[in-house]
Amino acid sequence: MVCVVDFDGTLYRNDFFLEVFFKTLIERPFYLFKLFCIKKLKLVEVKKTLLNNYHVNYDTKFLMNELVINWLELHKNKYSKIYLVSASPDFFVKHILENQKFLDGIFGSTEINLKGIAKLNFILNRWGEDFAYLGDSIDDAPIFEKAKEAYKVTINKIINVKSISQTN
Repeated sequence: MVCVVDFDGTLYRNDFFLEVFFKTLIERPFYLFKLFCIKKLKLVEVKKTLLNNYHVNYDTKFLMNELVINWLELHKNKYSKIYLVSASPDFFVKHILENQKFLDGIFGSTEINLKGIAKLNFILNRWGEDFAYLGDSIDDAPIFEKAKEAYKVTINKIINVKSISQTN
C-alpha cells in the first residue's frame, strides 16, 4: 500500500497559492481581473501564472506541519512508498520540496487541477485502490471515501476518518 499526502494545509500548514492570490489582489487587482476575465484562464492556469512569478526566497521548513512529518516517520514502514499529490502546480511543489528525502515522488497539477475527483482519478490511475491518504480539505472527501486508510489533518491532530465512519 502506498501513502499519498496532500501539500497545502497538510504537509505544509499554509497555502502558497492563497497567499500569492491575496497579495496580488491587494497589490495588483486589475492583473487578476485580466487573468480571469480578459484572458479567461482556468484556475490551474492562474495558479501556474501567479506561482511562476512568486519567488520563495526564504526557508520554508518552519511552514512544514511537524504533526504530519512525525506521523509519516512513525508509520513509514507500513507503506511501500510515500507520495505527495497536490493541486498546486507541479513545478512549484517540486521546487519547494526538492530537498525532502522522505518522499518517493512529488506530483502537482499540470493541465488538470489535481483537486477533488481529479486528484482521486490521478491516484487511482497511478496506484490503484490500495492507498492511504492524508488531507485537510472538504475537497478531499471523495479521496477519503475511496482510500483504504484516510486521515484528516487538523490544526492539532490527525484523525482516522475510516475508524470514525465505521463506528457510526
